[in-house]
Amino acid sequence: MEVSNEETFFPKVLLNRIYGNPKYEDAVFRFEGSVVKANKLVLSMLSEYFAEMFYSETKRKIVKLGNGGEMHKKCIKLVLEFIHKGFINMDDLRDDEVIALYSTSQKLDFKELTDVVLHELKNIEVTLENVGKMYEVSKKSNLDWLQSKCLSFVETNSELVVVSHEFSNFPEDLVLEIVKSDTFYVPSELQLFLAVHSWSQNHQNKIVTNILNYIRLNQISAKDFAKHIIRTGLISHDAFFDASVDEDMKARRKVEQSPIIIPRQTAMRSTNNSAKVESCLATDAMSKLLLEDRLSDVIFEFEDGDTISGYTVFLSAACSKFVEFSKEDTEVVEREMFGENVHLFQM
Repeated sequence: MEVSNEETFFPKVLLNRIYGNPKYEDAVFRFEGSVVKANKLVLSMLSEYFAEMFYSETKRKIVKLGNGGEMHKKCIKLVLEFIHKGFINMDDLRDDEVIALYSTSQKLDFKELTDVVLHELKNIEVTLENVGKMYEVSKKSNLDWLQSKCLSFVETNSELVVVSHEFSNFPEDLVLEIVKSDTFYVPSELQLFLAVHSWSQNHQNKIVTNILNYIRLNQISAKDFAKHIIRTGLISHDAFFDASVDEDMKARRKVEQSPIIIPRQTAMRSTNNSAKVESCLATDAMSKLLLEDRLSDVIFEFEDGDTISGYTVFLSAACSKFVEFSKEDTEVVEREMFGENVHLFQM
């Protein structure tokens, strides 16, 4: 069932999570015995009065992020953009950026963003350049349809895959699936061995024995073994000659590929409708937070010195991985407002 944009517009979803939730009530107003609870950041982004009251001396927490490169930095920026705007312009992203953003949203356990990016992920065409990354995502995220799509691609294009330089960068799990497959057709088993040898040189911290166990040595001539394989030191004479009489190791074959069935996407969809943002004063104010960091209380710092501002309450309400950024210190501040004595409990 399709879910309407009104119900799934993320800034509205986020504010609904915060409103009335005791763990986000960090301001308590007392008026002659009556108590009103609220969140000081939500109040501050809607009113300059509250902004001055709560954030004149903002204390910021610094969160140092590891060296993930420019792609990692961009993904973090896109996560914050989605939290505050409710959409990401996917048309501006390359395929590898979509793949990286999906992985990031998975690591953060950010379901709403994961669902949005998954819709775009299903539209990406598998190529030699991205099949390795796509396969990694499929394994880590248990996306069986994507795993089947990747394996179908490498088998359909096996003769190109085996001689490509991309093969040496494939993840270990994908290489293992390739050598185990009866339907990864190659004109010569020697080609596949040489591709695995190149891969092993590019992954010297990996143990290649398990992969080599599936090379069909009985399909390689003694002449090719002596000329190309023995000098690599990966396979001994004894192992080769034992395998040469193994009748169970059949030659790989070509098969007609079955269509890959991709499940329908029924989760939340993103929208670029600016009128949707303007229809809600609070979400409009949230989007403006991206333009200034005066109210920010957490700073993400990368190894190159670049920084990104964030807001603890929105981060922790968006996904569980950000809860650790929540403030633990509590202080009581008194302010005179509207002629009443107001106690503000700042957590």
